[in-house]
Amino acid sequence: MAFRSSSGTTYATRTSTTITAPTGITDDDILVLVALTADFTEAPDPTPPTGFTLLTSTNIFEYALDMEVRVYWKLAASESGNYTFTNSSCSTQGVMLVFSGRDTTDPFGALETTNTGTGQTTTATGLTTAADDSDILFVGSDFFDNSNNLTPPTGTTPTFTERFDNSAASLYAATGTLATAGATGNKSHSNKNGNGTSPFAAHFLALKPAGALPITPTGASVAVTPGTLTVVPDQPITPTGASVSVTPGTLTVVEDKPITPTGASVTVTAGSLTVEAALMAVSVVSFNATSTLQTNTTPKTVTGLSWSSGDVIVVAGGCEASTGVMGTPTNANLTFTLRQSVTDGGSNESPAWVWTAVAGSAQSSQTISAAKTGFASVVWGFGVWVLTGTDDYATGFSSRSESAQSLTTSTGSAVVFWLSDWNASNPPDKTPSTGSGTATERLDAGNGSNWAHWAADWVGTTAGTTTYGPNNFTSLQVGQVAVEITAAAGALPITPTGASVSVGAGTLTVAAGAVAVTPAGASVAVTPGTLTVVEDQQVSPTGASVSVAAGSLAVAAGAVGVTLVGASVAAVPGNLTVATVPDAVVDLDCTPGNTEVVLTWSAPADGGSAITDYIVQYRPVGA
Repeated sequence: MAFRSSSGTTYATRTSTTITAPTGITDDDILVLVALTADFTEAPDPTPPTGFTLLTSTNIFEYALDMEVRVYWKLAASESGNYTFTNSSCSTQGVMLVFSGRDTTDPFGALETTNTGTGQTTTATGLTTAADDSDILFVGSDFFDNSNNLTPPTGTTPTFTERFDNSAASLYAATGTLATAGATGNKSHSNKNGNGTSPFAAHFLALKPAGALPITPTGASVAVTPGTLTVVPDQPITPTGASVSVTPGTLTVVEDKPITPTGASVTVTAGSLTVEAALMAVSVVSFNATSTLQTNTTPKTVTGLSWSSGDVIVVAGGCEASTGVMGTPTNANLTFTLRQSVTDGGSNESPAWVWTAVAGSAQSSQTISAAKTGFASVVWGFGVWVLTGTDDYATGFSSRSESAQSLTTSTGSAVVFWLSDWNASNPPDKTPSTGSGTATERLDAGNGSNWAHWAADWVGTTAGTTTYGPNNFTSLQVGQVAVEITAAAGALPITPTGASVSVGAGTLTVAAGAVAVTPAGASVAVTPGTLTVVEDQQVSPTGASVSVAAGSLAVAAGAVGVTLVGASVAAVPGNLTVATVPDAVVDLDCTPGNTEVVLTWSAPADGGSAITDYIVQYRPVGA
């Protein structure tokens, strides 16, 4: 089960936008609401229906018209009636989509990207799913598309089906199911903008299927000792011989099951094992920017942000003149550190700043705010990058030069760049320089007068020194800043060998009837379960004379081996105690009488098993 139904409205001026409830909604369905508001100077924020949570948002601008698109979600529970969002009077449009059979706790898992740009092709930034059969949602918004004949994004990862397209409308939606977990790649379609340089926005989301999900190692090396292994979200364990699903929790590592890191030659059966791996692949999860038309000193916000634990969040921004100063960004879950800035120069010199923060925990529906002080009419703005697979800030540069600057980077890093340009020509007019890695322009916009800003990033750098920035500069009054964010150390999957296993959110256990595993120090191959000895099928511990004829026995790692006569063996790690023959009695004393003999003694060492009987034999003298 996946996409169920959808419903939407036209584009019109109103204060209340009612979307007819899509058909077939049942409890535990995932409801996705796309709300568009548009107005001159700044679009008002909508108030969603009760119970909806903000996932992500974008703003695009054309001829001083600000268009805001917000994506919300809700878990269906006893739904009835239609759905209405409200706002101060402006142009609006709404779409609702319903998905079934999806994860009901965290259906999106921070798998949301946004992208903005200009032109007649809308491109969504790709993402990578961790579970088979994830649903992918493509939402496009643009200016002046009145055709009502758009087509879904092309390609097979996944194959998309159109879900909403309306005449005189700005919203478009399509969905597809990615059968095999992996990367979707960027997805595009023709938006048929009325103006070839008009802006667009794209939202790209993945919904997880119900049930546990495989997780991909993204953080640090994994240390395994007998006992428990803490599983960080997005870090999987992949045993051989079975399909494994792991959710965050703990895994029990059984001492007598060898653990072999994939791609390594060492096998550890007990003790401590540290698995090291190559660097992780850095990627940009999302980029969002504030309005370029912002001139007042009221804090400006970027909303709808999501990130995972360990992600690096970069905020870069600038003002048109040094009479304006942008303050440190704020978020309740992040602490930002200023890394680079250029603030020297006269009143007409554009300043720029860049801050970074490392996420200590996964968060969704987040807002980052910043305020400007100084001259009220100074135009300003900032952008927010969320990068994953990252470690932290390494180096950077700041400059007033009108040329791309050199930066020495490590292998696999990301470089984030921001340019403030006061006496600029009318954008868009720049593209990224060669740099190192894959370059992506994120922003090339202005206020239609004297000031513009330009942003880009380069991902997957090579080790060495090269230049970063735009390919051309159009002003002598620029401020440019850049930072290098290094890649995090990855982790190799851990592979228990010799048995098929099933893993849930708790403990790792070995399934009954699995392939035999030989515990270290034992001479018998045992399978998981409990060793049951059937009558007349004796079990003899190696090197001992005692036999167990019926009952239950457990095997511990490194214990005396167990051999079996006439039956297969099933055992789990535990304690095996081998009893030996008791010692002879001590302090034996004999007191003769007329009709009896009285014997007394002290109990000897019992050999590991309690003595329950003594046998006394006698014979007459001479017999």
